[in-house]
Amino acid sequence: MPDTPTSPPPSARPSADRAVDIARWLGLLAAVLQLSWLLESVVGSPLPSRTAYVSELMASDQPTAWLFRGADTVAGMALLTAVLLSWGVVRRWRRSTQRGERPSRLLGLAHLGLGVFGVAMVVDAVLTPMSCAPSIEVACAQAELTGQVPLTHQLHSLVSSLSAMGALVGLVSAAVWAWSRRRRATVHVGALVAVALGYVIVTVWVLLEMASATPGHELSGRIGLDVLGWSQRAGITLSALGLALVATLPTLRSDAGRTA
Repeated sequence: MPDTPTSPPPSARPSADRAVDIARWLGLLAAVLQLSWLLESVVGSPLPSRTAYVSELMASDQPTAWLFRGADTVAGMALLTAVLLSWGVVRRWRRSTQRGERPSRLLGLAHLGLGVFGVAMVVDAVLTPMSCAPSIEVACAQAELTGQVPLTHQLHSLVSSLSAMGALVGLVSAAVWAWSRRRRATVHVGALVAVALGYVIVTVWVLLEMASATPGHELSGRIGLDVLGWSQRAGITLSALGLALVATLPTLRSDAGRTA
């Protein structure tokens, strides 16, 4: 369906603009906190960044787990709040139109994906952190293989997968939506599209590294570069950059309430 611009009543603009501004800052906060893994060398983490999961920084037996779990908790809450604020603006604009037009499906998918991303970050940090760090603890690695780790540790993989899927759906949908409205800020939108594409590629890379690093997997040791940790950190960096680009899209203020 073609793009159909609509305008909210003048009385609705100030509150909508404030909501969008708050969502922007919360999105930027989430993006910055996502990069907390950069502090691993500062706090003296013993984990090998080349091969260790980023989630191992939050493992219950790591002395600085509180720092990284706290950062992810705040990041997830900030992102979820930003998504709710942004979607609230879209909904208010929809109700203000006489034709009752529906928001773009891509816009809805972007909100849904990023919302799932935010919730999964909080759940992972608060409820399902890893119990130990398998990259440096032989007993932990063996316990993982035999299923002897706590339930929260086992659920961690599922929650992390939901987090990555949410980020993927959210960033790609936001990039395609922004590209379809690229009458302004072409460079900014182009950067978002490039980052989203990069995130897709890196996600595939991470999956290949995971398969290669998993004992007993048919692809174990046959693919990958033995850099699971680096690939994950690259993916997190791209998702943080993508969040920052989404949060600062110039089209947000003027187009958040448009429908398609």
